[in-house]
Amino acid sequence: MDLCFDLEAQTHAPAYDGSINHGRIQRNLMRLLDATCAKSFYEVLPRGVQLWVPTKCLGFYPDVLVVAGAPFLHQGRNDRVTNPCLIFEILSQQTPAYNPMEATLTDRSRMFTYCRTIPYLQEYIFIHQQEARIEQFYRAQENVWGMTLQAGFDAVIELNVTNACLPLMDIYDRVEFVMQV
Repeated sequence: MDLCFDLEAQTHAPAYDGSINHGRIQRNLMRLLDATCAKSFYEVLPRGVQLWVPTKCLGFYPDVLVVAGAPFLHQGRNDRVTNPCLIFEILSQQTPAYNPMEATLTDRSRMFTYCRTIPYLQEYIFIHQQEARIEQFYRAQENVWGMTLQAGFDAVIELNVTNACLPLMDIYDRVEFVMQV
């Protein structure tokens, strides 16, 4: 029996600004991940597939997520998965506690806090839109998370889960940065 009696009321979408830069970053990620995960154990899923967090009875819509093997569906729904191993969140001005002038997020998104309870999740990656900067969190031990920060077009994100290397210059292809005053 599922104790989440009102599932639709417990569904949240992270900040999505609908900007061209946001769309370009998401498109570039999908291209890179599709190329590196093609014909492998991993499947890349776009925004629109809901990530269900059973321990919190909440659903979220990450920008991009990756599952290892077959997606585990919540209550057989083909639009709700429970087993991501990798999540990407593209930050925007609407992201709670996001300040593009800070070196890192001072207060991680609520989604990240909840998703850390998912035993399958191994990496959570925040992608900044205001500059070429990515924060990569990885599960070091059961309840311990480490973090690396990559910045600049020459940097590369090395995904622990898929062993893929994603150059920031490719993630940020055609993204136009606007100077903040």
